Amino acid sequence: MRGYLQPIALAVLLSLVLLGCQGRSPQTFDIAATEEAGQAGKPPPRCVAMEALVADITAEPVPAGVDAGVYTQLKAQLIKDLRERGVSKLTSTPPSGEGNQVDDLKLYGDQATGFTLEWTYKNLGDLNLDGLVSASDLTPVGQHFDETCDGDNWPTACRADGNNDGAVTISDITSIGQNYLTHCAGYNVYGCDSAAGPWVMYGGASPPPTPVPGIKVFNYSVPGGSHWYYQVRPFNADGVEGIPSLVSSPTLLPPRVMLGNDDISISAVIDPAGTELEADLGSPDQHVKFTFPPGAVLEPLSIGIGTNDGSYTPYSGELKSPIVALGLSDEVSLKEPVTIEVKFDRNDLTKVIVPFIVDSEGQTHLIDLLEMKSPEFTAVFETWHLKGHLLWLVQDTVAAQAVQPGGMRSTGFTPKYDGFWISKGPDTWWSGNTALGMVAFANWYYCAGKTWSEGNFYPRFRTSTGPPNHHYCQEIISVRANTAIIKEWPSYWYNYVEPLLDLNDAQRFAAVVNGLANTGHPVLMRLYHGYSGYYSVLATGYDNEGIYIYDPYKPYYEYYIHLDPVTKEFDPYEGRTQVYYCGPGALWVNEPYQNILDDAKQEFGDSKYAVVQVTSHGTGQMVSPGDLIIAGHVESPFLLVEKLLVMVGGEFTWVAVPPDGNFSANLPIVPGWNYFSFEAYSSTYDNEEVELFTTLDIDEFRLYGVELP
Repeated sequence: MRGYLQPIALAVLLSLVLLGCQGRSPQTFDIAATEEAGQAGKPPPRCVAMEALVADITAEPVPAGVDAGVYTQLKAQLIKDLRERGVSKLTSTPPSGEGNQVDDLKLYGDQATGFTLEWTYKNLGDLNLDGLVSASDLTPVGQHFDETCDGDNWPTACRADGNNDGAVTISDITSIGQNYLTHCAGYNVYGCDSAAGPWVMYGGASPPPTPVPGIKVFNYSVPGGSHWYYQVRPFNADGVEGIPSLVSSPTLLPPRVMLGNDDISISAVIDPAGTELEADLGSPDQHVKFTFPPGAVLEPLSIGIGTNDGSYTPYSGELKSPIVALGLSDEVSLKEPVTIEVKFDRNDLTKVIVPFIVDSEGQTHLIDLLEMKSPEFTAVFETWHLKGHLLWLVQDTVAAQAVQPGGMRSTGFTPKYDGFWISKGPDTWWSGNTALGMVAFANWYYCAGKTWSEGNFYPRFRTSTGPPNHHYCQEIISVRANTAIIKEWPSYWYNYVEPLLDLNDAQRFAAVVNGLANTGHPVLMRLYHGYSGYYSVLATGYDNEGIYIYDPYKPYYEYYIHLDPVTKEFDPYEGRTQVYYCGPGALWVNEPYQNILDDAKQEFGDSKYAVVQVTSHGTGQMVSPGDLIIAGHVESPFLLVEKLLVMVGGEFTWVAVPPDGNFSANLPIVPGWNYFSFEAYSSTYDNEEVELFTTLDIDEFRLYGVELP
């Protein structure tokens, strides 16, 4: 039963309502109508005596799919929590308090065509999402009891996590008891032209008919020519409003490249020795040169250079290039970065060139600008990845500040839900210097759509791996994500990021703004200043005077880096004044982040060992003497295994291990018993070799060499 009342308690309840709520006439209501918490029938009761609530909870039958013993515990805990409030009656109120404040209000669209507002329902204790905090909210807790955020069912089970600690336990009942009878019938939508008001009400948003498992998302549309700032406020059946949401302005909804037909003018095959490839795309002023260094590809790569007859209207900046076609059907990840040199107009020297690669869906991905050369008037880009198309924009430093005065633009990334919740610890291998890994992984998780398909990053992966390691899974993610990037960071920084020192702060600000506006995705930033060292943050939005950021060492809140409107210089942030962007589309990653996520879902195996499995043969199997290909899989919870040292019959063989962990090796087999041992090796962020303990001892895998018929 979804409504909080039981028929057998109705007579008792109605009499106690009259006695317990002085000054208000008793109100008769239909039990079934309350199931929709005021949406379809009459509203829930305004005021109920405590003993009537206790009687009602005691009489609740065991719901389907819930263990009877567990449900008895849940009811007892709820009654205990209610009595501890020390009141004789409860009054129905709208959601109030900071915990019920909507903090993810997003706006899509523009002022010309109108905005669509979207936000997530917040009503602490309403675990079954029916609008009313009542005894019915015990049901999801019972159904998902003892489930955790790292389980496959968490996207559904998370709705029962009342205290948001990543596990469904008896503690989640507290939120029900503390907010009993809190009722949300909907939200009123307000707009204004200044964050300070005055606010104008547009209307009320009713709950969606079918909530997504675990969440309830509201939508509301406002017409073109409307306000710039918006706020929503919950209300109950009496129309009384609760806590206003955080104020929001439009979320970036980037334009897509409308791809047409490719016209490839030259084609070539890139081999591991490297080469240069260049072409004029219609005129000498549209000259482009690709430089593939030795080792960029391990196998020959067929590529072309030409143009695409599609169209693109950027949200910010001016398209100065053709849409360059590369003749690639899939994304190509390189072993060494390719540089791309293009010409630009001498009148754009005080502006900034912003390059992008374009995927098959027309989504742009920011890559790195290395330098803008003068007097050659050429710009050089760099990327470890190539997609089907390429283009570049020119961003005026003044036009970059074209947000409506007092307004801001956001990618929708919310540090509270999308960032890590581990703070900076001492500068040890585990907890220090992993900021780049945290912002890169959080950005990948958000942009890859994991937030919508699997749930917010927080509170996932907050469980400990247990003995002997006792590390939060988020800590291990940060280390592995950081290690996947940082091994190439010294050369990446000095060769591809440091040249941006030649740009001024206004140009760097314009580049970050352009990347945010035209991809709709956060942008990685590296902060630097002399003795203060490096600091990695994630740009999540912007306004006319600065950049909103997620700082992984200060989780939960959004912070701000200010650009002085007079000097056009950045104010110091944590002692750093130099700001550089790192194009997420260009970033080199040694280990795929999906691999790290998959391991995190398994709590990294709860082991400090590298797990080695031979899949091609079973231990004790008879095989022919001579060379034999042995195949298997190896993975480690903390570091990516990069190579194995396999010892058999006195012979030592080094075996390279790809990121997916699947290995194969041609090994010598002698007549009689052949005992194998495996040593796994990885390396830290500074390329120091690390030997990892393995799960296969020398006597655990062996083959018997014998001549077979």
